[in-house]
Amino acid sequence: MEITSLRGERREVFVTPAGELEARKYLRPVRVRVGGEWKHINTDLARTREGTVAPKVTTVGLEFSGGGTDVPLVRMDKAGREPALS
Repeated sequence: MEITSLRGERREVFVTPAGELEARKYLRPVRVRVGGEWKHINTDLARTREGTVAPKVTTVGLEFSGGGTDVPLVRMDKAGREPALS
């Protein structure tokens, strides 16, 4: 049984039938917390309300331009930093 309070972007912790803890760790994030809830990473692209194109669920905020000259081609947001390419 999983101990969800110990869940992380790259980790799952389970209690075995013998009562021991077993951790599974991943090299890359497999989930991200969105609105206080864990969601699995989903890199499928979708159009946003602002008209940009972005992956559905990722650990990095990433948006591609929907077209036009007034917006960057791609913009990224991670840890308060927002690089963009125009």
